[in-house]
Amino acid sequence: MKTVQELESAMSSRYAGPTAVIRKGSQERTYIPWPAMIRHLDSVFGWDGWGARIVSVVANGDTYTVALDFEVYAFDERTNTIRTIPRPGVSGTLVRGEDGSDAAGGARSLALVNGARSLGDAFGLYLTPDRSEVAPSNGHTPPLATGEAASEAQVMTLRKCRVPENLIRTATKVQAGAFFDHIFPDKKTGAYKHGRKFTNEEALQAAFGVELVPAGDDFGF
Repeated sequence: MKTVQELESAMSSRYAGPTAVIRKGSQERTYIPWPAMIRHLDSVFGWDGWGARIVSVVANGDTYTVALDFEVYAFDERTNTIRTIPRPGVSGTLVRGEDGSDAAGGARSLALVNGARSLGDAFGLYLTPDRSEVAPSNGHTPPLATGEAASEAQVMTLRKCRVPENLIRTATKVQAGAFFDHIFPDKKTGAYKHGRKFTNEEALQAAFGVELVPAGDDFGF
């Protein structure tokens, strides 16, 4: 495990390791493949300086959704304590094959990559595609995870909408409201705030910044 001071320079630089390119429709996306991300995590934090735990794996129609808690550990020399930095990651992928095992493995890998990427440019955050790729008509960017925590009523509704539990635990009132605005019409007017009803996947993208990647992408274990 490394010290906080040792990590400062590494975290402030951009990732310079191997990347890959996939095509989504007419657009291309550059990303860090799962094996390269694992090696980079070990290089920056040490083999005992990070961890990931799967919270849930949900099969819903033709997709698998994986919720994953990702954590980084570092020794703070100023306080003589170990600091834990949590990052949620979530992903979905189309089912491939009769049992969907390839899809489940790909979703786990992508969840970890998303969680690591949220740490910053050192892990490829700058490679994240424009959010408008998923919801081009709303002009909306994901709210920051700051502010008052989601209310009990919001949490209950998020669970009914099958939002991954790790996102619910960190959701703010603003993020929850943004999610609902994309899937529920206004009670008085019956109109949708962003012009149409979005799918749960698009709403997750708009409210929490998570994304789905089609099967066939190289994220498998």
